[in-house]
Amino acid sequence: VKAEGAARFAHHITLEGLRILRHGANQGVVGISTKCPAWGWIIRRNVIERAGTGMYLGDSDGTAPFFDGLIEHNLIFDTIGYNLQIKHQRARAVNPDDLSTPLTTIIRHNVFSKYGNGATGHQARPRPNLLVGHFPLHGAGANDRYAIYGNFFYANPTEALFQAEGNVALYANLFVNPVGDAIHIQPHNDVPKNIWLFHNTVVASGTGMELRGATNDYLRILTANAVFAARPGVPGPETGNQVGELAQATAYLWHPLAPPGRLNLKPKSSKVWDRKGDLLLSENFPHATEDFDGLVYLAQNMGAYTASATPPRWWPDLSLKP
Repeated sequence: VKAEGAARFAHHITLEGLRILRHGANQGVVGISTKCPAWGWIIRRNVIERAGTGMYLGDSDGTAPFFDGLIEHNLIFDTIGYNLQIKHQRARAVNPDDLSTPLTTIIRHNVFSKYGNGATGHQARPRPNLLVGHFPLHGAGANDRYAIYGNFFYANPTEALFQAEGNVALYANLFVNPVGDAIHIQPHNDVPKNIWLFHNTVVASGTGMELRGATNDYLRILTANAVFAARPGVPGPETGNQVGELAQATAYLWHPLAPPGRLNLKPKSSKVWDRKGDLLLSENFPHATEDFDGLVYLAQNMGAYTASATPPRWWPDLSLKP
């Protein structure tokens, strides 16, 4: 499915319930692509399996911005390149007057996996499962942001599960990478601008969270995360995060090393998670008070789940999240 580059724009398009299977002769073969200015898109409950690239929204030079979108409840797995990339944006040549205020592109309740079929070797260009680029540096859209929450990221042997720059709120996500890194916040085509990281659960054999560049310039919140990795990369409980080595994950989480379908990343109720006080957000992010399953957080909760003895509403799996 492609919005062609010859078009002036393509707005308010809904793609729902599609199955795009084995569309992957090479990494440049894409399941869903936009090559013109595109806004107001809803991409919902689609399955993309073994594509070259799952979704590639925007153009490589930044001239085809994708913004004000909703990408939810999709399953994208075993792609050669990205599961999903949203490209960086230059100044917007098309921006209707009613879209002149800051907008939020929402990426929620998706499953992103590169457990199999990913590009390897010296000629390949390893890709994260999800990469989001920056919004325009000046003018319309400069204060737009991404709200990325409730997603399950699983496995990438050659890159991190997630990479971002620009304005990004990342919360209530599950990141599990048994073969590498989880989160990279870093310069790409520009630099991170405003980054909020809270209530994520990370289990990784590599780096948990890697924050590159001038973090004092861009990091707005880094708290209430539960990170268990060979190299956690974030400060510990004294700053409101639960941090440990990968081997410690089983002491705090029920079944963090199980395969998809049997994963249970909920905290063990017998463990005392010692974060104190409410999480105070100066920004209004959608559903920011709800955990991965949609339950309301308690003040002391850390990670993507509330602390309770009940099993997950949905056991993280390589299937559509209900």
